[in-house]
Amino acid sequence: MLAELTASHAERSYDLHPDQRALYLRQAQMAAAGLGFGDAEGLTLSVALAYWLGTGFWKDPLYPWVAEKARQGGAGAVIDYAMHRLDRQLKTNGDLNG
Repeated sequence: MLAELTASHAERSYDLHPDQRALYLRQAQMAAAGLGFGDAEGLTLSVALAYWLGTGFWKDPLYPWVAEKARQGGAGAVIDYAMHRLDRQLKTNGDLNG
């Protein structure tokens, strides 16, 4: 998944050095464990959120909803709320080109 995320930038795509990749994945694993995610879905979610929000997302005061939603309903609740926030943001900023 990490390779797909880094390749998603088309001509500005990049590769992580093996040490960078290992550190990134360790941090995503720490986030998954810290949020109580014990399965592949939780780790995948942690990899994605670390990519989009930064590797410290799970304890960042800018994203208090992550830990709150994890406590309330696990990875599924975090995914649902993240999609809700993204949808709201896209609708709010949808007229930037018009």
